[in-house]
Amino acid sequence: MRQLYGIVLDNGIMAIKSVLVSVDHTFREINPWKLVIGTAVSVILLQRIRRIWRASEQPIHLRLLGKVFSIICSLPPIRKRLEKELGCTQKKIFREIHKCDNTGLFFFILPESGMDSVKIISIAGTFV
Repeated sequence: MRQLYGIVLDNGIMAIKSVLVSVDHTFREINPWKLVIGTAVSVILLQRIRRIWRASEQPIHLRLLGKVFSIICSLPPIRKRLEKELGCTQKKIFREIHKCDNTGLFFFILPESGMDSVKIISIAGTFV
């Protein structure tokens, strides 16, 4: 039985050595600076993929699709078209919200200081 383990162990060691010799022979043909750059790039890519993988509970393909969509939307012609359509939509929403309002009393900015309760109640009374 021990002899069998010895044979298996020897065969395993020989297989590992042959793989190492093959890898060494393959990498001998590549310039060292290319190996360094390739290793650095692969490590950086693996770290980014790992960070994306662990970023949230959402499936990775949905996150990648979202990233691609955001990159596409950031292109100048696409962004210009989206902003144009959003501007039209904002105007429509504003008209829909205020179509029944005849007072025209709107607060577009917050006041510099707080108002007393009497003034707030009087302003609220105009809306009723």
